[in-house]
Parts: sequence; C-alpha cells; structure tokens
Amino acid sequence: MGIGELFLLFLILAAIQPVLRKHFLETMRTRKIAQIERERGTRVIPLIYRQESMNLLGFPLVRLLDMHEPEEVLRAIHLSDDDTSLDIVLHARSRLDLPALQIARAVAAHPGNVSVLVPYRAHAGATLIALAADRIVMCRHSVLVPVKERHRSAAAELLRTHMDEDVALRIAEQLAGETRRDDGPISAEQARSLGLPVTTDMPDAVLQLMSLYPQPLRRWSGGRHRLPRRRAG
Repeated sequence: MGIGELFLLFLILAAIQPVLRKHFLETMRTRKIAQIERERGTRVIPLIYRQESMNLLGFPLVRLLDMHEPEEVLRAIHLSDDDTSLDIVLHARSRLDLPALQIARAVAAHPGNVSVLVPYRAHAGATLIALAADRIVMCRHSVLVPVKERHRSAAAELLRTHMDEDVALRIAEQLAGETRRDDGPISAEQARSLGLPVTTDMPDAVLQLMSLYPQPLRRWSGGRHRLPRRRAG
C-alpha cells in the first residue's frame, strides 16, 4: 500500500471517528440509564442540556447546543403506566427554547411518584419542572434558578398538586414574587428552607450519567483540567 493510499485511509478513519465516538457515547448513556432504572425501580427520562462538538483531525467543525427533544420527554411521560415511578434527570444551564410549563404540567398530572434529579443546575424554566415533582433530588451544591415573576401563578398551580394551597402560594411568592430580593440561584439547603420537598441523596449513577455528556474543554492558564472523582477520606 502506497503513501497516497495510506493517507487516504487515514482521512477516512479521521472522518468517521466523530460518528463512532457519538455512537459510543449514546450506547454508554443507554446502558447507564438502564442501570439507574434497575437500581431505583423507576423509568428514567433524561432532559439534559448538552454542548457537543464534531471534530476532524482535532479541529472543531461544528458545535451543537441541544437538549433532548421535548416531544420525546412528553411522549415518555404519557406512555408510562400510572403506577410507574419516574426519575427525570434535569440539567439546563441556559435559556434554551424549552416548553417547560407544558412538560411541568405533564409531570404534575402523572399519577405515579415523580422525582426530578438536578445534579448541577436547573434554569428558570426548568425549575418549573422541578416544582411539579413529588420530590426534588439535588446535590449539596447544585442550584435552582428562580422562576420569572410572570410564572408565579404557574408555579403556585404546580405546587398545589402536592401541597396545601396556602403553602404553595407562599413558596411561589418567595420564588417569583415581587418580595423576592434577588434572582440568585437557590441551593438545596435554601430550597428546603422554603418548604420544597428537597433531598440531597443524589445517586452516584446519575453523576456518572452526566459524565457521559462531556462539555468541550476550555483552556485555563492553570493548565489541564482534572476530572472530579470520589476520593477516600
């Protein structure tokens, strides 16, 4: 095989490498979701912001900002049996075009138990989905971004599905009312103090699932990134 043929083969392999990598990640995500479902006895529905890039010979060709299709999320909720518990893995760190209220109402209407797991961040619209759940699972340092004031009545409507009306109105006012003093993110401890059904028993497998949605590396003056991992005390 000549040098020209070897070079052509190299180009072909370099061209299909991003496709193979994407397929590999999708396969690993599917396996991890199946593992979580077995361990928790639930149906897992991911709603995850992702910033993915396609590279050729190390050079980024295209960068995609995307979330799972809302239609797929709604269909998964509607097709779940009434007695099926749902785990919605929610990560949205920016104002993406997301029909959050439509999804939140579908969550609130599901007869079975629904947990929304927020491993890192839920932006304002995504926070509405969390408010509709029977339980919100957060890490100690993950956050909910307050909903906009125009969504205060919607927040109260969602909260009323699993708590007393006066409590729902009070929490909605604190989350989105005129009396709220700042728009800063709400930690798990703060959310619990507001009266939201928050726990911090985030399964390790969910964090492992999030690692399968890698973000493009950014260069820092301090050198290479080190990936977080659990260490013995």
